[in-house]
Amino acid sequence: GISNLTSSLRDGFSTAGSMGTGLGALSRVSPSFDLYSQPGRGTALRLEVWGAVSIPPADEAVEFGAVCLPMLGEEVAGDGWLLRGSGDYRTIFVIDGLGHGPNAARAARAGIDAFAQHASAAPGALMQICHVALAPTRGAAGAAVRVDPAKRHGTFAGIGNIACRVESPGERRQLVSHSGTLGHVMRRVQEFEFDFPAGALLILHSDGLTTRWTSADYPGLMAKHAGLIAGVLYRDHERGRDDVTVVVLKNLMS
Repeated sequence: GISNLTSSLRDGFSTAGSMGTGLGALSRVSPSFDLYSQPGRGTALRLEVWGAVSIPPADEAVEFGAVCLPMLGEEVAGDGWLLRGSGDYRTIFVIDGLGHGPNAARAARAGIDAFAQHASAAPGALMQICHVALAPTRGAAGAAVRVDPAKRHGTFAGIGNIACRVESPGERRQLVSHSGTLGHVMRRVQEFEFDFPAGALLILHSDGLTTRWTSADYPGLMAKHAGLIAGVLYRDHERGRDDVTVVVLKNLMS
C-alpha cells in the first residue's frame, strides 16, 4: 500500500530510489485514472489508454466496470456478462455456466446471445428466455437486473447462485435468486423491486467470489470508479477454484 498518495503522484517522489515518475506518467496518459490504496493491504490502479480509436462518449446516467476471468489453468471463462441500454433503462445480465472450461463457456455464451437478442425484456422474462436457450447445454446460473437511474428504481430476477447486492450510504440490501439451473430445472421465477438512489452501487458476482466481504472494510472505495471497485473485490475475495465475474454499476444521477 501507499501511505501518501498525493506525494506518490508527484514527479520525483520515490520510496525506492527510482526516478519517481511512474504514477504521474500513468495519470497523464490516461483520460480516466483512479487509484485506491490501503497501507499494508495493497494498491489498485484503473486507467484507460486510447490509441487511434476515439474515446467513446460516457454514459451520463451510470458508470460500470467488470472483471471476468477463467479459473487458473483454463483458457476460457465459463462466466459471462453483458450490459445493454434501452431508453431510460440499463439492463445487466450475469451468467455462470455449470463447472468450468469449454462446456461451461458454451452455456454462458448461449445465455449471453439470448440476452443480446431480447435485451429490452423484463428480468423475469429474460430468465424464461434463457432457460429455453440453454436447454441443449449443461446449464447455468444467471441473473438479470434492470435499473432506471433517473427514477432511482430497479428490478431483479435470478436463478442459481449469482449474488446481487445494492450498496448505498447507510444501507445494504441483498437480492435473492431462486434455486434452479437455467436450461434444466427452473420451478419459479420472481422479480424483486428495489430502490437505486443517486450514488448507489449495484454489485453482481458469480460464486467464484466469496460473499464474505463488507464495504466497511474498504474506507473510501465505494466512491471510486466502478471498475476499480470490481478489481479490488476480485483481488481480495476470489475463491481460486472457479471462474469469477464481478460487475459493478453506479448510479450517477443526482
